[in-house]
Amino acid sequence: MTEKKLSLSDIVKSQDKIRKEVSKGSPDPDNETAGAQKDLDYQQKAAEIQGLKQNIDERKKYAKLIYKLIRNWLIGIFLLILSHGICSILGYILFSDKVLIAIIGGTTINVLGLFAIVVRYLFKAE
Repeated sequence: MTEKKLSLSDIVKSQDKIRKEVSKGSPDPDNETAGAQKDLDYQQKAAEIQGLKQNIDERKKYAKLIYKLIRNWLIGIFLLILSHGICSILGYILFSDKVLIAIIGGTTINVLGLFAIVVRYLFKAE
């Protein structure tokens, strides 16, 4: 048999359902009901902790990817400028100055914009 993993919303829904049923009866819950309530509270807290751990793992993963993206972008821009400089020394024109500025400026804005969007999403204040 496969074990079905419950999501946080499933646990909260079942917990609310049991609380409603309990509130219909006597104001003083018996031991079985109190035990079920404690079990549901434990399951809810465990699901919340699992969700937080997953968020932390995803943040670490995307932080590494962002780092690699920016590092590779910097290396690419450095190689572009270096190759343009070497070609200029040798008398070749690889790109005009306007094209070089457009390439550097355009990629910089795109990479920094992507970086800002991802960082704002991953590290928002909760």
